[in-house]
Amino acid sequence: MEQLPKCVGSNGPRHKIISNLQITKLIHHFDEAHLFSAYDIQKWKPLPDLYLHAANRMNVAPQECVVIEDSVAGVKAARAAGMTVYGYAGNTNGAALMAAGAKVISSMDVLIRIL
Repeated sequence: MEQLPKCVGSNGPRHKIISNLQITKLIHHFDEAHLFSAYDIQKWKPLPDLYLHAANRMNVAPQECVVIEDSVAGVKAARAAGMTVYGYAGNTNGAALMAAGAKVISSMDVLIRIL
């Protein structure tokens, strides 16, 4: 599978993004320059600014981006940015994510097959 560019766009502060990626053992998948915090631009989801900023910095057009979100605010932000958004529902039914405009998935294995 082709290695796709990836980043994190979070309403949380940068130190929390790094901490969460370390705890989940995902930190090695992300370049630190590709971690985007709403605190850096002072614009929070559900505004689309964070996702548009990330796409710009990644040099990718918004319509070419795929966002994986677990919050309604994030789904709304991605949709407003013109991006495809998958709502990760995990152990929930995902109704709120779907109502906000996400294509709901309950397993990351499904996402891997889609991408």
